[in-house]
Amino acid sequence: MHSSLVRLQQVFGFLTTVSFALATVIALTSYLYPMNPTASINVNDIAVAKRRSGGYYSTRTNEYVNIKFDLNADFESLYNWNTKQIFVWISTSYGGDRYPTNEAVIWDKIIPASAPSKKLQYKNIKAKYNIHDITGDYAHRNATLKLSWNVQPHVGVLMWGSAKGSETKSFIFPREKARAAV
Repeated sequence: MHSSLVRLQQVFGFLTTVSFALATVIALTSYLYPMNPTASINVNDIAVAKRRSGGYYSTRTNEYVNIKFDLNADFESLYNWNTKQIFVWISTSYGGDRYPTNEAVIWDKIIPASAPSKKLQYKNIKAKYNIHDITGDYAHRNATLKLSWNVQPHVGVLMWGSAKGSETKSFIFPREKARAAV
């Protein structure tokens, strides 16, 4: 006969195996659903301002970009029984002389599975984060905005992507204290 401790170990081992198999099935079946969110971003206003960077004692001034935009996005297709939450962000990509490829996040949001609506509709919202480049100069650079997402499941690996139609037309950063005609 086996002791109580051996029986408890066998039951625990069996439950662990069943739980692992069930989690694997859940993670694999969440790939069967198509993920095709849609989004559109319209840039309303772009302003470049020069101010001190780094804190109270800094004397160096840099240019910062403030962007206002409209956002319409539908993330219904990303939700299934395995979705815990979705992390959504808008990034701007721009080029430069010294660094040819730059990307900075200007806005983000977490949409939990318990949210009543999986659609985002914002009008004329200001970016959460100002863009600050290492060179400190933005005038006359081409830029685009793009909406991307990250699905965080209950079980399984993270899934990444960008929404269809979410990339804006190329726009140019204006000079300091000027506004872009969008």
